[in-house]
Amino acid sequence: GGSSGAMGIKLTLLDSIYNIVFPKEHKALAAPLIVPHLVGLSTSSAEDPAVRLAAMKVLIVIADTPDTGPVLLDAGVLQAMKNIINENRSEPGGGLAWDENSETALDVISNICLHRSVNAELKKAGVHTFLRGLLSEPGFPGLQAAMALAHVGVDFQLPRSEVRALVRLLRNAIDGDIAYDIKWDLIPGPLSALKFLVQRNMSAKMQEQLLDAGVMEHLLMILEADCLVASDVEATIQIMQSLSLVSERARNVILLAEHSLRDAESRLKEYGRVAQLASGLSAAVARYDTARAEL
Repeated sequence: GGSSGAMGIKLTLLDSIYNIVFPKEHKALAAPLIVPHLVGLSTSSAEDPAVRLAAMKVLIVIADTPDTGPVLLDAGVLQAMKNIINENRSEPGGGLAWDENSETALDVISNICLHRSVNAELKKAGVHTFLRGLLSEPGFPGLQAAMALAHVGVDFQLPRSEVRALVRLLRNAIDGDIAYDIKWDLIPGPLSALKFLVQRNMSAKMQEQLLDAGVMEHLLMILEADCLVASDVEATIQIMQSLSLVSERARNVILLAEHSLRDAESRLKEYGRVAQLASGLSAAVARYDTARAEL
C-alpha cells in the first residue's frame, strides 16, 4: 500500500508540474529547477514505469521552446533519452522494439532539435549520427528522426517512404488534423523540416520524390489560406524557390499559380499596414502613460 501511495503522489505532482510548465512563459523559469529531477525520475530503474513516463512527458513540454535547450543538454537529457531508446534493442547493434517509453524519449530529443537553439552542441554530441540510425525505423519514429535531422541542419538521404510521410504530415498540419496523436504546427514542424531539407539536399531524386508526393499542391494551399501567417508564407516561398532552381516541373507549377502568389503578396502588404497601425497605437498609449506619470 505504501509504495502504491507514494507512486500516486508522484504522479499527481508530475501532472501538476506538467500543467504549470505548459504555458510557454513558464518553461524557461522552471527548467533549471526541475529538469535534473525529471531526468533522475525518467531514468531510475527503481521508479514505476508510469512515473518514468510521466517525467518524460514533462520533459517534452519543457523542450518545446528554444529557451530551454542549454538547460536540458547541461542536465544530460540527450544521453538519458538515447539510453532509454537503446534499452529496447534486441542486441547490441540490433533492431529496436518501440514502446511508449522509447517513443516518448524520442519526442524529447525531437523537440530539442526542432527549436534549433543548440544545434552546434547537438552536432558536437553526435545527435545526427544517432538520428541517422533511426531513419529506417518503420512508422513515426523514422519520420520523427528525419524531421529532427532536417532541423539540426545536416546532410542525409531520406528514404522515399519518409518523403511521402513528411508530405502527408504537411497536409495533416494544413488541415488541422491529428496525426500520430499530435496536432501539428507548421513551424516548427513539417513545413520547416521541408524548408531545411530542400535547402541542404536537392538531389534530382529528392526533387522528383517531393513533387510526386504532391508537395507543390500542398504549398499552394498555404498561400491560398483564408488567414495567412507570415512565417508560414515565408517558409513556403523559400521551399518553392529552392525547388524552382532545380526543377522544371516546379517552375511550371509556379507559373500556373502566379495568381495565388500575387494574392498572397497583396494580403501580406495589408497585414503590414495593420501591424504599423498597432505599433503606432502602442507608442501613443505609452506616450500618454508617460505624460500622466509626470503630472
